[in-house]
Amino acid sequence: MAGEAENNIILDLKSFNDVATYITKENEKLSRGIVDSLKADISCVRAEFKSDIDALTNNLEINQDKFGSEQAAQADRIARLEDTIARMQRISELVISGIPFVTGESCIEIVNSISKVISYHTTSDTFSAFRLRKTGLKHSSKAPRNAGNSGGDNAHPLIVVKFASTTDKSTFISKYLTYKTLCLKDIGFQSDRRIFIKENLTPSNYRVFRACSDAKQNESIAKLHTRDGICYIARSSGDSMVAIHSIRQLNDFLGTSSSGNSSNTRNLRPKRKRDDDDNCLQSSDHRVKKGRNPRNHERT
Repeated sequence: MAGEAENNIILDLKSFNDVATYITKENEKLSRGIVDSLKADISCVRAEFKSDIDALTNNLEINQDKFGSEQAAQADRIARLEDTIARMQRISELVISGIPFVTGESCIEIVNSISKVISYHTTSDTFSAFRLRKTGLKHSSKAPRNAGNSGGDNAHPLIVVKFASTTDKSTFISKYLTYKTLCLKDIGFQSDRRIFIKENLTPSNYRVFRACSDAKQNESIAKLHTRDGICYIARSSGDSMVAIHSIRQLNDFLGTSSSGNSSNTRNLRPKRKRDDDDNCLQSSDHRVKKGRNPRNHERT
């Protein structure tokens, strides 16, 4: 009886071990299934998150580019507006270069002398005139090309003439251009050096004029002049004049590229000297303060 009982216990233990082994294997299978399922879910979620993150990153880059473009466009519009305001402030002004500074001089009398030579009939309230201070020359630090002024603008600063109207200014410059050969001897100096008179351009329009002048010297354009502070050019003598507001527009007009060159004027710069009609000067800001009478006002 005792031996049979031991056999039964052994069988029961074996059966229990088999069941335990079976349960362990099933648990392992279940665990692996759960882990694999979790891994698959995590991979799927990770892929979805990556897709969402990539989409958000792409949208952010697009918005940044768009914002940057809009910001640049806004800055360009502001710069254009500021330049337009500056141009309108100078619209009735001319600048005269090549006249030596003389202690005790009267800029009004200098302009009156020029007026007599070029047959411009003026009255006491037609214009005011003053010479820029040496320290105020921000955009005219170099001597005028072809002006024959060996001392440069720092030695003989520009004379600014402010007319009562743009009509008076246009008449004066027209008389000057008709006369063609105005020189120092015409107004009492012992010298044949030329006197040059041009519109008072803003800094940006002066840079445009320089680039247009280079293009004319290289025969890329046939005609160039300024009117009310804006440059006008024509490719050939029979073409209509086109207003040029920027160097980029000039490059587009000429069919040249501005890449790799900050202003693309180097390729346009001629080796030979400029014609007299292409010489242009530009003064720094010199507005008459509000409330002061600009007529016959003179500063030295």
